[in-house]
Amino acid sequence: MTSHWKQRILPVIVGAAAVAALAALPTAAARPSSSSPPNFDIHAVGQVFFSFGDPTCPGGLRIFGSAAAFGTHIGPDSTFNTFECATPEQGTGLTDVDGTATVIASNGDQLVIHYHGTTATLVPVNGVAQLNDHLSFEIVSGTGRFADAAGHGDGGLDNQGLFATGAVYFSATPTIVTSELKGTISMHPH
Repeated sequence: MTSHWKQRILPVIVGAAAVAALAALPTAAARPSSSSPPNFDIHAVGQVFFSFGDPTCPGGLRIFGSAAAFGTHIGPDSTFNTFECATPEQGTGLTDVDGTATVIASNGDQLVIHYHGTTATLVPVNGVAQLNDHLSFEIVSGTGRFADAAGHGDGGLDNQGLFATGAVYFSATPTIVTSELKGTISMHPH
């Protein structure tokens, strides 16, 4: 009877020890968890441009622009450059967005961010449509103080992600977009 009990409890003890050993391992620049409070918040406002039939966005629309930006970790006089492809999903009323933003901080350090998600397809009414994106983003790379940065904003959470709003004009009127990146970032002090 005693040996049967030992056979049943031994795997439990070994499993618990393995879990404890994994939990004790240090993590290098671990990705901040989705439950971490946001400590990364960037705001940008600027004009965007559209290119239909661009070979870099087959079946979609190329959207690009450069805007003045400010926020945590980047300073007050920064720049937010963006390039994205917006590809409508046939018959769904949705559009897949996949883009890259390069943030140039006040001191010249750069942060490269990949953003993506699905949003409502823009439908013009009297030549204008309302942009209201809520996408996810991940920090991909950086230079200077951002060289080892990691972070993200989960577009599925109400208070995190890339938010972009603005009136999109299907005419000569400029389209001005307000963007906010809100999420988490971790960096090693330099």
